[in-house]
Amino acid sequence: MKKMGELLRQGARMLSDACPECGTPLFQLKNGDTICPMCNKPVKFVKGDADPQAEAHKKRLEESLRKKIDEIQTRLDEADDPVLIGELTDTLMKLMDALDRAKKLGA
Repeated sequence: MKKMGELLRQGARMLSDACPECGTPLFQLKNGDTICPMCNKPVKFVKGDADPQAEAHKKRLEESLRKKIDEIQTRLDEADDPVLIGELTDTLMKLMDALDRAKKLGA
């Protein structure tokens, strides 16, 4: 309930749809993303003619990219060498671009 209240204070709106995994009401953020506050995961709506297997692959790709972005950010926080910082920053930008493209797949 605390997380739900915080989302509302931040301008999110509660939807009439529920999370398919836990049944908690879903929230739409200001940026248009839909999340489950209980699972703390993004939720995508699948059209009736959409391929569930393709959606699963897309979701797995997005999760992998987010994990790599987190790993690179951690390494960047610890880096002191300017050359390494440049390489990590380039990699981070490429991963973020790939994540943005993955989000747009099938949109």
